[in-house]
Amino acid sequence: MALDFLTILDKSIATKAITFDARQPVFRQGQSVRWLYRITHGRLRLSRVLALGSEIVLARVTGGEILAEASVFAAHYHCDAFAESTSLLQRYPIRDIHALLNCHPGAAVAYSAHLATQIMDLRAMIEIRAIRRADDRLLTWLRFRSRGAPPSFDGHGIWPSVAKQIGLTGESLYRALARLQRAGKIERPGGKVVLM
Repeated sequence: MALDFLTILDKSIATKAITFDARQPVFRQGQSVRWLYRITHGRLRLSRVLALGSEIVLARVTGGEILAEASVFAAHYHCDAFAESTSLLQRYPIRDIHALLNCHPGAAVAYSAHLATQIMDLRAMIEIRAIRRADDRLLTWLRFRSRGAPPSFDGHGIWPSVAKQIGLTGESLYRALARLQRAGKIERPGGKVVLM
């Protein structure tokens, strides 16, 4: 069984833990790429400021994920990254990442698999956001994210983030959860959602 990239990364490269306060920048668009960041806990926003000054959010990234994976192959960051909450990140020198990918074929394959998974997730999110009815959109997202038998998802404290991810308001998401529960499609024992 192949190791995943994060396991290889942790075993191969020394890291430094850094805490960022809410609204603190991790990096800015145009800065030289010197580090790869992995989020231990917290939430970060990748965004760009448009010509007229408005911000477009490219992604929200949470604990366990790599921040701006594509920057591994770039000379400069293509966007800004800000902590949305107090966040703990692991920082890896980009030169060590390059050396790992060049010298360790298993790491290169694992990173390719990691990126392929990201692409599949993005494609799924595009399809989910195209679903018109809020109930159907949320139920499809829950089926995509739920694990175990019976399939379940621990949504404790993250529903506002889920709402943004699938293009709903918080109020619409909570109403959809209630309708799905009344229809017998889900159960909600203590912050968890169990698919029926």
